[in-house]
Amino acid sequence: MISKTHIQKTVTQLAKLHQENIGDRKGLYFAKLAILEVCGWIEESMDNIVLLYANRHLSDVQNTNYTRTEIIKRTTSFEYDRHFRLMLMRILGIIGLEKLEMRFDTTKFTNMRSSLSLLKQSRDQQAHTHIKGTTMVIDAPSVTERHFQNVYIGLKHIESLIRKVKI
Repeated sequence: MISKTHIQKTVTQLAKLHQENIGDRKGLYFAKLAILEVCGWIEESMDNIVLLYANRHLSDVQNTNYTRTEIIKRTTSFEYDRHFRLMLMRILGIIGLEKLEMRFDTTKFTNMRSSLSLLKQSRDQQAHTHIKGTTMVIDAPSVTERHFQNVYIGLKHIESLIRKVKI
């Protein structure tokens, strides 16, 4: 089950701290941290969806371990097509994935996919740079939170569909 309680509190706190420190380097730190925290939560949530499905349907411990080490652990990012979809394909099979994707709510899926793409760009930029003396532009935590909400809604939708899909 995907939970957003802790990450929601974290993002809300970071948004408040950012607001209190706008125009200061600390504001940039809080904005950067919000992006990194949300993206970490997304990766963990995607992993959790795959692992919960595996635990529910696999009886052989070796297969469950394989899912952890070869499917989940080897996936190091969170784009839908390049990462999450491939994990789903490996656990559901291409036929199961097609059945699942045919049931997606188009609006939820489109919003999630768009937000994942924007968060990935932002995370990559923040993860591969440091805050220098020059003026940096980092999305405010409120922007990150809006993307987080889209991703949460999409992942919850996928999670509920996976529970229902018959393979």
